[in-house]
Amino acid sequence: MEYVEPSSIPDRQVMTLAMFGSDINMLRKIINFNKSSQKYKILVTDYSTYATSEDYNAGITVLNNEIAAGRVPDIIYNTGSFDFRNYAEKGMLADFYELIKTDGEIKLEDYCGNVLKAFETNGKLYELPHDFYVETMVGKKSIFGEDTSLTWEKMNQILAQYPDASAFQNTTTRELVLNWALRYCMDEFVDWQKSTCNFDSAGFRSLLAFASKFPDTIDYDKLYENNDAWTIQEQQFISNASLLNPLTISNMNDIKNFTYGSFLEEVTPVGFPNNRGMGSIICAVGTFGISEKSVHKQAAWEFVRQFILPEQQMVKDSDRYLRYGLPVYKPALLDMASHMTEKPFYIDSESGEKVYYDNTVTINGQDMVVEPATQQEAKKWLDFILSVDKRVNSAADSLLKIVNEEAAAYFNGQKSVEDVTKIIQSRMSIYVSENG
Repeated sequence: MEYVEPSSIPDRQVMTLAMFGSDINMLRKIINFNKSSQKYKILVTDYSTYATSEDYNAGITVLNNEIAAGRVPDIIYNTGSFDFRNYAEKGMLADFYELIKTDGEIKLEDYCGNVLKAFETNGKLYELPHDFYVETMVGKKSIFGEDTSLTWEKMNQILAQYPDASAFQNTTTRELVLNWALRYCMDEFVDWQKSTCNFDSAGFRSLLAFASKFPDTIDYDKLYENNDAWTIQEQQFISNASLLNPLTISNMNDIKNFTYGSFLEEVTPVGFPNNRGMGSIICAVGTFGISEKSVHKQAAWEFVRQFILPEQQMVKDSDRYLRYGLPVYKPALLDMASHMTEKPFYIDSESGEKVYYDNTVTINGQDMVVEPATQQEAKKWLDFILSVDKRVNSAADSLLKIVNEEAAAYFNGQKSVEDVTKIIQSRMSIYVSENG
């Protein structure tokens, strides 16, 4: 081994990476990058360590203050509620479309365009998701048909046909209804680009009236005091006592088991009722942002790009039923969809061979086999996932807090819905103006 003078070893340049919480895959990538790069090393700051029991998002406040003071990280990795939008609109973040255009290996057309579109700001991609999931509502195809959107008019017609049914499961509170409405359908009430909102409207008043039919809290002791309570709970969607069930699609192999286990028949993803069309949303498992003014912008891209390379995105057989998150690389998503038509399997530790088995659900004490999806069903779910093109907005929790504070007077009979929505509109206008 040849001796090398320490003074002859060049100092590596430091790239800063801000993140919120440890992620084993991320940490491995950072360690490998730091080992392999002769020119750069990544220095990590985990802002989740600032969180307290009183303020879970304290780390976001700290990072925002540091950015305001001019200390902008080269890379930001977000797995929570950090809002890239304001920084994107101020031109502080690099456009990933431009970085991809000059990459030479990564081709934009190989990635899910609807997912990238959902994270655009004014046609540019300042925030890059590496994996995603879809949140929606599902109901029986025999009741809701095949349309993957649900208007309030159609919802009310269906409820009239099933007068003894509830729209949602019997543990749904009015706060949860409002949370779904703002989470899935915020674009019906807020236009962030124009910094305007529309809460003093017939549509929002109807939403509050609809939410008022649900309880403020659930008395679980009373709910389960009957010996048949668990059976009723288990069969509420089968018996049409409840019509819609929320579904998170983070792995396509779970869809058939979850939906058939709840309804015992084919379902349609319809989203939350709304008057704007799509009532389903895309959420990111994690997203990256790169500082536009970083002197290490290209090196930062070299680190980030590895998360969306084909070899990283393709699902290995050993991870097929463990993976959380849908790949943004379209061939990997197509491959995941193709396995919906197979029986589940595990890899035998000794032989290394696949061992197939039946998926089962237990209904009324009886085990029932869940058959794999048909080709038609797999295509339906793939087409649906590729049709969702709007994302959850990080402001949903803040807006919900305002709605809950003011709507309580209406729910308690102290104020009219008109008076309450005027107050909500006033407060929301200020919030949207300041944060739009």
